Amino acid sequence: MGAAASAVVTQRSGCGEGIVYASSNKAHHHHKPHHDADGSSWCNEKTWGVPWISDWDNPVARGLHERNAVVGAASRAKRHIVLIRHGQYSGESSTKDDARRTLTELGKQQATVTGQYLKQLLSRESPSNEGEGFVASAIVEDAAPSGSQLLPVSRVDKVYVSNLTRARQTASLIVNELHSSRPEEVLLVGLKEKGSNAASRILVEDAMLQERFPCDPQPSFKSKKASKESMIVAEEAFTKYFHRPTNASSTCEVIVGHGNMIRYFLCRALQVPPEAWLRFTLAHCSLTVITISANGHVKVTQVGSAGHLPLHLQTVHNVA
Repeated sequence: MGAAASAVVTQRSGCGEGIVYASSNKAHHHHKPHHDADGSSWCNEKTWGVPWISDWDNPVARGLHERNAVVGAASRAKRHIVLIRHGQYSGESSTKDDARRTLTELGKQQATVTGQYLKQLLSRESPSNEGEGFVASAIVEDAAPSGSQLLPVSRVDKVYVSNLTRARQTASLIVNELHSSRPEEVLLVGLKEKGSNAASRILVEDAMLQERFPCDPQPSFKSKKASKESMIVAEEAFTKYFHRPTNASSTCEVIVGHGNMIRYFLCRALQVPPEAWLRFTLAHCSLTVITISANGHVKVTQVGSAGHLPLHLQTVHNVA
């Protein structure tokens, strides 16, 4: 996976044996809880979580030396990563032909409204109140100088998307809404006109972002197991997209992808057991926002947020 990859090793040999995380040459273990004679447990030391691994993204391998890097730990630069699940699609179980697994009309509406909402977060314009499905006025009034408190930036630098049809359709509809009517305002770097052709030129497709079973979840899911290839690709994708800033200014990148991968990315970024990825659910066109500081610290401001969608557009399951 390359020198920049962070390895995750899980070891289980029964309840209480713990999990081992490895990054670079370091390893951290869960402490075992002490059990009373009646079987109950009590803690006389920390038993949950593991120490934060500060070099989780291997900054030295990326050229970010602590003292000589352009971006040091004291920099205020941040990477804002907006993860968006695709809209509802049809053909989930009836076909294996990806070209036929397209967004439903409801899924298209979800993507369009999400693009409108993202535009509001970036531009701080007042909502038109014409049924878009979100109310941004409270956010706008108390917003930071650029963007909102939920997303303190004024533009998107890159939009990455899975190469699967449902994700590409979703991303195209979102990007098409980021066109600004004001010439001086750039909400998406490189987007100078409105239309599907303009959107397609902006999107950066990546097969690594395809939906997959990233690792075996705990508790297990039926009899399904992650393949070695899926685990390797999932980790390579995480390594590629999640790291501290590599330049002196803050950036915002959008990744339009799939529920399994987004949940895996979130667990990995927070350094919680990646096997927990199946313990929560993400709605269609929901937003998960992860911010990575120059010192490698990670903060999450939204997880599966779908409040920008009206109730009739809030869905989780696809159409068979």
